[in-house]
Amino acid sequence: MNKIFEAVARKWLKENLMKCNEKQQRVFRVLYDVKGGEVLRKTINDIVDSLPEDKLDHIMQQVQRTIEKNEKQSHYSIEDHFVGTEESVQDPAWEQGELEWEC
Repeated sequence: MNKIFEAVARKWLKENLMKCNEKQQRVFRVLYDVKGGEVLRKTINDIVDSLPEDKLDHIMQQVQRTIEKNEKQSHYSIEDHFVGTEESVQDPAWEQGELEWEC
């Protein structure tokens, strides 16, 4: 891989891993912060810096899919559970306070 592309890929990973939630960042650490079965406990940036360059594209795809999934779920939650629809507003159970917010 071209060194410029490699630097851009590592920068992109560092920036976009911060968009992942804590659980997703822990999964990243479990997958990539291990050497010989021992957890190294590096920072995300140090882990990204130590990734083999031939794995960068695959890891970028994983992170991108994770971010897209998060955005989809966030949009779904806002659309269906916060804004509501005309039907949910007119639902008698809703009006009587029998329904609760889903989070």
